[in-house]
Amino acid sequence: MLFIYNPKTQNHLFLIEMIKQQLQSYSIPVQEIHEIQDKGNQDDIYLLFLNFYFLFDNPVIQKEFQFLCRQKYKILYITEPIQFLIDKQLYQTQIRKLRPNLIFTYSQENCKLFTNQFPMIRFFPIDHHYLNFTNINNVQDLQQKDTTSLLFIGKMNDYRKNILYRSSFKNIKIIEDAWTKDSWTTLVKKHLFFVNLHRIKENKCLELMRIVPILYNGGIVISSAINQEETKEFKDYNIHFCNQDEEIYDIYLQIKKNLNYKEIYQKMLLFRNKENHDIKKLINYLNKINNKYIGMK
Repeated sequence: MLFIYNPKTQNHLFLIEMIKQQLQSYSIPVQEIHEIQDKGNQDDIYLLFLNFYFLFDNPVIQKEFQFLCRQKYKILYITEPIQFLIDKQLYQTQIRKLRPNLIFTYSQENCKLFTNQFPMIRFFPIDHHYLNFTNINNVQDLQQKDTTSLLFIGKMNDYRKNILYRSSFKNIKIIEDAWTKDSWTTLVKKHLFFVNLHRIKENKCLELMRIVPILYNGGIVISSAINQEETKEFKDYNIHFCNQDEEIYDIYLQIKKNLNYKEIYQKMLLFRNKENHDIKKLINYLNKINNKYIGMK
């Protein structure tokens, strides 16, 4: 059995649901768990959505982590940008304890971190049926979206407040508690413009968990700058990368002034048709287990 361990139940909802649905389409049994009650057996496989900072203030997760360290088959999914030395040191220490067979992450930028010690694989499977939150079938459907405001979906911190609360940034809407598919469906159905703003200026990771549902459902993303590889990969879609975060609102006004709904619609279709075979990376690993695959030492 493959267990998806997700101790913080609100986080990563869309990605986990897409993984589950795609695996089920291959008749692979999978179960999401938020805590470990049944110790199972050594042949169980765990896909861990575990931020190591969770260990600091949660004795339950600490105990479960010790159990997972003893398991034979586990895959770690790194869900956060690892930017600072203290983050790197923490992850190095805990990865050595966990000894995962594979490490997945959402951005190429994270993949550069531990290339020699702990190779990472970008893994973000897309399930077309699940992601189709809104039925946009033509240009006219796009024209019904609200263009008068610029939405940010995510938790605020001091850096984000410093950018988005500027007096020159008008009609900015902040949504901090949108976790469910229903709440996101309401937002992407109504609004055209969205912000992808990093938590820290130094971050160069592309926040796929935020932007994929928006691009798939006809939204336009105005984003902080990211790494060169993913900038090139996403340049033909409805996402605009700023050289500086202070430019976000000006770019929004420029795009709004010269809206081309036909072009937006074509770019949405192009993104929907983007090739994605990431689920096979996980399936290939599951197949290797049958040949007594041995992970990191």
